[in-house]
Amino acid sequence: MNFDYVHNKFALNKLKLKKYGFSQSEGGYFLEKQLPVEGFVAKVKIDDKTFVIDIFDTEAQSDYFLTNVEQAEGSFVGGLKKQVFDLRDDIVSNCFSSFSVKEKVIDFMKSRFDSDAEFPWEDENIIFRVKSSTKWFALIMTIPAERLGLKSKELVDVLNLKHDPLDMQNLYDGKNIFPAYHMNKIHWLTILLDKNIDFAKIMKLVCESYDLVENKK
Repeated sequence: MNFDYVHNKFALNKLKLKKYGFSQSEGGYFLEKQLPVEGFVAKVKIDDKTFVIDIFDTEAQSDYFLTNVEQAEGSFVGGLKKQVFDLRDDIVSNCFSSFSVKEKVIDFMKSRFDSDAEFPWEDENIIFRVKSSTKWFALIMTIPAERLGLKSKELVDVLNLKHDPLDMQNLYDGKNIFPAYHMNKIHWLTILLDKNIDFAKIMKLVCESYDLVENKK
C-alpha cells in the first residue's frame, strides 16, 4: 500500500527510523514486522519520497496483493488493511515530525493583514476578508487531490487566491499551482499547500491577492 503522501504533511526523521527498528541499505530504510494475523508480515520501505507497506504471506511465500486493491472487501482483507493503517499511523507518530503549511499561511495572513479567519459554512473551510470591505482575498479548503487533476484521493489543503489574469498561465505548473478549484478560473488560482512550494512564493501571491481585492473599485 502506498503512503507517499505522508511526506507532503510530515517531515521524516531518519534517526527515529533507526530507533524504531528500520535498517538502512541502498535504496532507503527497510523494516519487516510480524502482523497480528499469524503468517503475514509487513514489509516497509521508506526514503525521502517513498512510503510503502507491502504484505508478505509466509505460508505461500509470496506477496499478498489484495490489500492493494481498493475494491477488495471482506472481514479478512479488511482486517489486514486496518493493521496496515495502524502500522502506518504508528510509524508516522514515531518517525515523522509534524508541520503544517496551512497553519503557517493562516498565521501570516492574520499578522500581515490583521484579518480574522472566518468559517462561513460551519465546516473546516476558511475565508479571509480585506479589512476595508467584506470581500474575500483568500479561501482555504480541504479537498480530495483528484479534484486538482492529481492521481490521488487523499485529502489535501489548498489555498485560493485572486491573481492578474494576464499572468495566470505563467504560474500553472500542475504540481502546486492550478486553475482555481470551485471559483472563477479567470481571476483566481489554487495553490496546493505542501512542502514542495516555496513559502516565500505563497506570501508574495497572498499579498498580490489582497492588493487586487482591496483596490478593486
